[in-house]
Amino acid sequence: MKTDPHPVDQIVGANLRRLRLKANMSQTELGHRVGVSFQQIQKYENATDRIAASRLWGCAQALGVEVGTFFAPPQD
Repeated sequence: MKTDPHPVDQIVGANLRRLRLKANMSQTELGHRVGVSFQQIQKYENATDRIAASRLWGCAQALGVEVGTFFAPPQD
């Protein structure tokens, strides 16, 4: 049985996408920097897959942000 993504995973994924685009970085490049495929980055951004703490740290390093930035509520 498939369940909906947790709201926190959706926030983290949306912020990952926002920060990646702000850095003018492709999913392929971010994936290369953190050691996953661009498809995996898509799954993280869509909250289809959860991001492990170590992978989230790697994404933060690649994007030049603090890990906590991923948990900021969406800005409308």
